[in-house]
Amino acid sequence: YYYPKSVIDHYKSGKSFRKIVTIQWRRIWPKDRQGQGRLMGNGPEMTDKLASVLPKDILIRLVDTADLNTFEQIAIAKDSDYFIGVHGAGLFLMIFTPSHCINHEILPRSNMNGLRLMSTMSGHKTYSNILGSNSKSIGKNNYIYFDLNEFAKCLIITAMSIIILTPHPV
Repeated sequence: YYYPKSVIDHYKSGKSFRKIVTIQWRRIWPKDRQGQGRLMGNGPEMTDKLASVLPKDILIRLVDTADLNTFEQIAIAKDSDYFIGVHGAGLFLMIFTPSHCINHEILPRSNMNGLRLMSTMSGHKTYSNILGSNSKSIGKNNYIYFDLNEFAKCLIITAMSIIILTPHPV
């Protein structure tokens, strides 16, 4: 787990959180599936960017689900009000998010396939955005870096207008 400093400070103050925003951080496989795949290289920066504009009582967490077992991954999805992930098989978790949860799929510019239909069929509001990205090879891995300003534009507007203003079900 990675938590922005503002989230840690809010937690230490003893105050509660109104909503939980989960950003899934896991391996992204290339189309040809050679090598070790791609990893989101700037996940912490994306999380910090989101935390810098959302109210302090929103818990924002970056979770590396690749090392968790299926039951742990499902528990994380069930405990989310806003679930953000990069296009790939790991987004199967969207079907386990609560019915009030908003799912948001991020796609690298080269990828035009979306998982919106799967999430919509399970009764969720789902958004997809194609973001500018570049990649950098480090060792055997190919890391993908998304444009932080594009990330902010697509997610912050959705989060502010839907998640913040929508009451959490009791």
